[in-house]
Order: sequence, then structure tokens, then C-alpha cells
Amino acid sequence: MHSANNYVTEEQCRRNGWTPITEISVVFAKVGAAIMLNRKRLVRFSFLLDNNTMAYRFGSGWDINFGKTLFERVDLTELVQIGALPSYNATDVESVEISMPDKPEQYQIGEFFKQLDNLITLHQRKQKCKFLSFPTSKAGLFLANSWEQREFNSIAKRITEMTDTEDLPRVEYEDIVSGQGTLNKDINKKKSCKTGILFDNGDVLFGKLRPYLKNWLFATFMGIAVGDFWVLRANNADGLYIYTLLQIDAFQDIANQSTGTKMPRADWSLVSKQRFLTPTVVPEQRKIGEFFKQLDNLITLHQCKDFALDTNKAFQQRCLLSIKSANAWEQRKLREVFDYERPDTYIVKSDKYSDTYSTPVLTANKGFILGYTNEMQVCNKECIIFDDFTLDSKYVTFPFMVKSSALKILTAKIGYFLPFAYQLLQATNIEILGHARHYISVVQPTKVLIPSNDEQIRIGKCIQQIDNLITLHQRKQTIKKRSKMDEKRRVNYLMIANAWEQRKLGGEAEELLAGGDIDKDLICESGRYPVIANALTNDGIVGFYEKYYRVEAPAVTVSGRGDVGHAQARRVNFTPVVRLLSIKSRHNVDFLENAINRGEVIIESTGVPQLTVPQLSKRTISFPQTVQEEEKIGKLFFKIDNLITLHQRGLIKIQGDKKWQKRKFQKNCSAIILNAG
Repeated sequence: MHSANNYVTEEQCRRNGWTPITEISVVFAKVGAAIMLNRKRLVRFSFLLDNNTMAYRFGSGWDINFGKTLFERVDLTELVQIGALPSYNATDVESVEISMPDKPEQYQIGEFFKQLDNLITLHQRKQKCKFLSFPTSKAGLFLANSWEQREFNSIAKRITEMTDTEDLPRVEYEDIVSGQGTLNKDINKKKSCKTGILFDNGDVLFGKLRPYLKNWLFATFMGIAVGDFWVLRANNADGLYIYTLLQIDAFQDIANQSTGTKMPRADWSLVSKQRFLTPTVVPEQRKIGEFFKQLDNLITLHQCKDFALDTNKAFQQRCLLSIKSANAWEQRKLREVFDYERPDTYIVKSDKYSDTYSTPVLTANKGFILGYTNEMQVCNKECIIFDDFTLDSKYVTFPFMVKSSALKILTAKIGYFLPFAYQLLQATNIEILGHARHYISVVQPTKVLIPSNDEQIRIGKCIQQIDNLITLHQRKQTIKKRSKMDEKRRVNYLMIANAWEQRKLGGEAEELLAGGDIDKDLICESGRYPVIANALTNDGIVGFYEKYYRVEAPAVTVSGRGDVGHAQARRVNFTPVVRLLSIKSRHNVDFLENAINRGEVIIESTGVPQLTVPQLSKRTISFPQTVQEEEKIGKLFFKIDNLITLHQRGLIKIQGDKKWQKRKFQKNCSAIILNAG
């Protein structure tokens, strides 16, 4: 937290009997729609709270940075008590169970995530500085002439001419860096005769299949767009301006109101009629397009410089838990790092495997465990198994046998830490030379950079811990998903055993309505009552009304457009908009949400897929005979959904941290090799 809206003096505190909180604390909302955003802030200075917020003060048993990281992963929305305003109290928060390591381990975890946060913040500030340093004289040009609202099809013409000309390069989805508008390879080297849409220099390619993937490209050459692309050509407008326009939120929102659910596509009939504020003269459009194109280039250049200029010391400071000094990395060949052994002694004589046997038979490929044998000529040492043909490798810490002689068993020489050496081997780009053995002739002579043994240990253990966390979360997530599937099967059984009744939603609803237009005079970025549309991201919240809502919670919303038929329980008073459907009934909202989502959506419209109030009211749902049974089932699904969501968030966060570290590891190694050269 960097600022507050209100401040008080010491005199005001004395006069009113206010007692500031002086300990370092985490602050979060405890009542109102804001609690559903699950936001927390760490406060390191003295402060006061209002009646809508709560603070958790860290005691002496906490490391502050660890506490901050832990709280970011606690889903407080699970504690919400249903009512006119959602809320929870201090007792609810105190009842949350957490896993706590000892203080030294807390410190290392906290320092690790603190350095990650600092690095992200540093890059964000640098990129912002690049933007702010762009000549203001050019920015001023944007305001020189009048602007007007124009339909998109009046400034961009959709090209549909198909061709299979052999001498033109092909652009496909896989060739574009998502969200960056750059190519990830030299497409002139691709050999392809696929048919596609002909595009010219200055045209804009927009991926209409799953538009949220942000596959767009400003063409600087003539070629063929293969796949689900729109090829857009400027019509009394500038191509770079069109390219800039399709990246703004307003365009993305309309493009993602897509047709289809499994393979959503942007709908040209919607996008082409959307109105955008546009300069009336083409030169001004061109200056805007060139400005943002140069800005993109500056940011990309800045990022490349960061990666190229990072020294080994900087890499360690950002990626490791606690490093007091950094030594120069030295160049070695992989033959100096690894000893290898042929697997002949450990090859199984029979491939008749059984789960009743105890010895795993391994491969270095994706399958890893081929089965289990009762043979006992095991390799019983920590090692790496390496496929001589595919270059796949696996780290092994338990007794095993193998099936193929194409493997090499690698161990670290004296002075090298095997977990680090394994990560180094995976991060090293080694070219596969056809179906041939590689280890002796290709892998062993490969040069790599190696730090001191202490640094190897720190790097290796850091990545090992992240691997263990990922594995743990994956196991927990799998268990929770299986539990939910089992419970759904049990519910299906109960429906048969207890003779549930089939009823139409229209007869069960106290109120069934469709959302209208957004009131632009009332909507704001924050407030008491959310305004909800059909989107699935951010729970569909597009803004807030401060004093007005249309539907009183609890209720269930059902998307009428986009991902048609998706139901979601709502526990906060809200206003549905853009044809979002709302059901207010006497039924448990969690039960009703799952009952709707389990059924098949039947769409009767012939144009853009949508669900209407009359169609939804005809929907047949199976209900238990008692309200108590419905409540129990609803609560069960609510808890399971929250557990799955919690583990998914934790897994995504950990996987993102690991990918970031591995990318830094690879790029810093490359940068050091370049500097050494």
C-alpha cells in the first residue's frame, strides 16, 4: 500500500479515543462487494481502519514477507456469510487453517518471493519510464484535430481473396507471439502449400479463433494467412492505426463476445458495427499508429537489453533465496560435469510387468514408468537417465531398472551438484541430429557455464523445492477433482434413489429477467454493487454502482451470450447487463448453479448464439423432494469448487514462478556465454 485517502493527526486520535495499529499488518475488506475481490494489502506503518475493513497483525512467530505471500494465497471469499451485504468476522478468519514452517524456512520463502516481486516491479517501472520519455511533442499531435465515432467497417475492409501461390510465405497461429504481434521464426524458410487469405504489405492480421489469445500481426510483406484469420485493410484510414485499435480493451471486449463455446470465434457482424472514436484525418491516425509501434519497439529493445546485460551476480540476486556474494561462472564441457555409465547391468530380462511387483522400470521419455518388475538388478543411486536418441532426461532418486540400452546413466563428478547439473542439462540447447546416438559425439563436447559449488547447491535446491511444490499442488488438485466427480455420481444416484422431481425453471423462479444496457452515468470502477455482464473473466464484473442494484442476492446468473448457458451463483446484490440472465428463486443458489451447468444448453436462435428468458424458463431441472437435501448438496458443491479454485490458483502461481526462473536461467546463461565470447 503506497497511499491513503484520509489522514488524521495525533491530536485527533487523542480527542476521539482512536488507537492506531502500529504493528505490521495485512488489511482487507470484511463487508460489501469488495470482499469478493479478495484483495489484501501489507501495511508497514501506523494506521487506522474504517468499519468496512479488518487487519491481521503479525506476531513474533511470523516472518513478514512470508506472511504477505501466504495471505495472498488465502481465499477469504470462502468465509462469506450470505445476506443483504456479504461479510465475515474475525472469528471466521481465525478459524482458517494454514501450514506454517519454522521461522528460518519462513524467512527464505519470504525473501525468495520478495525478490520476485521486486524484479517484476523494477521491470514495470523501467517500461513506464520508456513510455514517459517518448517525445511529448508527438503525443501532442494526437489532440490537434477533431475525432468522431465511426463504425469499424468504415475504416477497415475485410479481405477474403483466397490463394495457394507457392512462392509466398505462410503465416499461421503458431508463428505469432501472442499479444506481441511479432513472428517467432523466419517464415520464409517454411515449406508449405496450404491455401489461405492473400494479404499485402500494410494489412493487419487478426486471429478470430479464440480471440483472447491475441494473435495479431501488422504485415510488412506480402503473404498468405492460413487458418482462422481476418485480413483487415485500411479503408480511408491508416493500417498502423487499425493495428493499434484492435489491441484496445473496447475492441477486445466486442471481439470476445464470440460465437461457439468449445471453439469460440469473433463475430464479424458484431465487430464490424462497433463504433470507435477515431481521428477524422489519416495523417493523425498514422502518427498515433507510429507512436505506439515505436513504443512497442522501445519496450522490446529495453527488455532485450535487460536480458543481455544481466551479469551472473544480478541473476543470482534476483533468482535465489539468499546470496551474499557472487563468483564468476567458468566455462566447462559437459564431459567435465558428468560421469556416464551404460545401463546393461540394469536392463530387465522380461517385459511382463505387474502392479504387484515393487521395482519400477523407467524410460527417459514422457511415460517415465513403463511398469513394475520383480527382478532385482537395480540401479540404486541418485542419477539422471538420458535417452541417447531423443535427448530426453529424467532425474531419479529411487532404485530402478530400465528396458532400453539407448539410455545413459549420468552422475555428477566431484565438485558438481547433481540437481543443478540436471537443470543445466535441460536448459542447454542441443541439436538433435536425426536418429543417431548423441551423448558421446554431441552432448559431451557441449560447452556450458558453471558457478561455484555453493552457488550450484543454492540454485539446484531452489528449483527442486519449486518442483516439489508443483507436484504437491497437482496431486491435491487431482484428488479434489476426483472427489467432485465422485460426489456428482453420488448426486446422480440420489436423484434416482429418492425420486427427484422434474420442474421447469420458469415455474420455480420468483424473478427471471435479462440485463439491459449499462448506465454510463452511474457506473464506476469501485463501489458497493457490482455490474455484471456475460464474460467469465473477473466473474463478469464490468464495474460498480454505488447506490443502485437490480437483483437482490442470493441469485443465479446465466450467460445469454458468449459462453452461452454458463450459470454462476451470486451472493452480492448486483445489476445484470448486456442480456445476462438472472434467476431469483427459493432454491439454494449453489445447487441451482450446478444443476444448470450439468445440463445441455439448447440454443434456438439461428443467428448469433444466445439464450433468452423464454428459452431459459422452459429448461427442466431435477430437484430433491426436500429443501434440506438441496441445501446439503449445494454446500457440498460450494466447498469442493472453492477447494479446486484455491489449488488451481496456487498451482498457476507456482508454475508461473518456475517458468520465469527457468527463462531467466536460460537467458542469463546465453548472455554470459555471449559476454565470455
